[in-house]
Amino acid sequence: MNMRIGKLRGRVIINALGEFEYPVLWDAEVRVGNPSKTVYPLLDLYSPTTDQLGGGSAGILPFAVHKSDCNPVHSSTVAPTDFVTGNQPFLRWYGPVSLVGTASPLNITQRKINAASGDPVHDLAECFTFKPVEGETRIPFSPTGTFIPVGDYVVRGAAGIVKNNVLGAEVGDVRAGTDGELRFSVRWPCPGDFNNDNTVNTADLVTFLGQFGQSGTCGNNRDLDGDLAVNTADLVIFLGQFGNTCSSARPGAPAVANEPTTKSAPAVTRAIAAAESSATNQGATTEAGRPGTPAPLPPVLEALGFTSIEQYTAYVDNLSEEQLNAHIVQLLQTIEALNLP
Repeated sequence: MNMRIGKLRGRVIINALGEFEYPVLWDAEVRVGNPSKTVYPLLDLYSPTTDQLGGGSAGILPFAVHKSDCNPVHSSTVAPTDFVTGNQPFLRWYGPVSLVGTASPLNITQRKINAASGDPVHDLAECFTFKPVEGETRIPFSPTGTFIPVGDYVVRGAAGIVKNNVLGAEVGDVRAGTDGELRFSVRWPCPGDFNNDNTVNTADLVTFLGQFGQSGTCGNNRDLDGDLAVNTADLVIFLGQFGNTCSSARPGAPAVANEPTTKSAPAVTRAIAAAESSATNQGATTEAGRPGTPAPLPPVLEALGFTSIEQYTAYVDNLSEEQLNAHIVQLLQTIEALNLP
């Protein structure tokens, strides 16, 4: 079949719907070009980097994201520190891409765990660096800090920036919509174990309280719900984890927080505008956001006379900084009296 590929007259579609409608899988590379010509040499347009490459497109049909060959894999769950030890995350398409201009090539957004419809979507592109290579099928994105915040992420190619690249020619934007995005979740394997001793105990509480009221664009590793602030909602989650023992094979939290961070003042009331809704979501919904069984009241709160997480959240929200300090002492004394770790 002869096509004037240099001027992109016509189009080639290769197994475009194979992974959705037909039981067709690729087990060899797809090559475009003419082996007898030097002007358009063979190009390995699609290499079978996984056992089941799935469907894709060539020519001027927008490239979709190769969800099973991204890092992390689409719909997977990773730890906040998974990408800071040489395990580089990247978004991969079914064909080579090129960039137009110097703007950020990827849109990276995050929402907190169990986010409700009205909760904010955070733009975290500035928390990553990008090292694209012209004509490659992927764009790496590396965290600028020692971790990435917990929450649920969506990564897409930036409209007008990432283009299909067919035989060295830019051919329109990559695929938009759900076919053009990577989704994954970030969770601490052992929430609350900040000193990596595999137990959530008083030492971790002291560490947590040292960051209470802090917030930052790229998050804080004491933030347990992913709203990018360390507040009452996180304290409730922490107390629910108190006393837990974790496997030694599971990583804990790093020892420092990402920069920059800013202090909220006073300690609680101005730092946690969404704390009540956050605690309610944490206690009354499942991971998918559907109604579920409320989280059990932590023993230390029950011992202090509280009957629900919502009641405790409202109580702490109305404490002055001096009252909060007194309450922290009370927490520590109660933990000791209960003979908790």
